[in-house]
Amino acid sequence: MNTNEQISMVGLRFIPLGRVVFFLSSEFELEAGIVVEVEAEGRMRRGTVVIAPSQVEVNQVTGELDTVTTTIPSDG
Repeated sequence: MNTNEQISMVGLRFIPLGRVVFFLSSEFELEAGIVVEVEAEGRMRRGTVVIAPSQVEVNQVTGELDTVTTTIPSDG
């Protein structure tokens, strides 16, 4: 990975107090609390952003990352 490369990642939780899983945030502008949909473990799953892109340090994350597929509109 090129260290000059800008990478935008978010940390998601699929269940409250579950482990944080990192994903590429793609073209979406995401912040904590936004619900998104990702393909994880071979299926589509909804997760909540708990670590915004500005809070992720690249050295926290290893391996290949999947990408956020879409955001889910809030109900109000």
